[in-house]
Amino acid sequence: MDPQVSAAIITAVGSVLAAVIAAVAAIFVGRVFLSREKLKSQLDAAVADIAFLLKVEERHCELHQDSSGQSNKQRVRDHVQSAGNKWSGRFTPGRYRSNSNAV
Repeated sequence: MDPQVSAAIITAVGSVLAAVIAAVAAIFVGRVFLSREKLKSQLDAAVADIAFLLKVEERHCELHQDSSGQSNKQRVRDHVQSAGNKWSGRFTPGRYRSNSNAV
C-alpha cells in the first residue's frame, strides 16, 4: 500500500474518532447540566414550600396568641420532634438565599 494512502486513512480515522469522542463528551456534559438544572429547580420549589409552611405556622401561632394568650409554637415543635421527626433548619429561605449567593 502506498504510504500516502496509508497516511490519509490514518488521518481520516483519527478525525472520525476525535469527532465521535467530542460528540459523546458533549452528550455527557449536556445530561449532567440538565440534571443539575432540574435538581436546582426542585430545590427552589422545596425552599418556596418551606417558606410557605413557615408563614402558615407563623399565622397559626398568631391566632393561638390572640385566642389563648400563648402561641404554642415551641410546644408544637417539641411534640413533633418527640414523635421522631427531625428538621435540620438548613434550608430556611434566609439560609438558602445566603448560601445561594455564596456560590
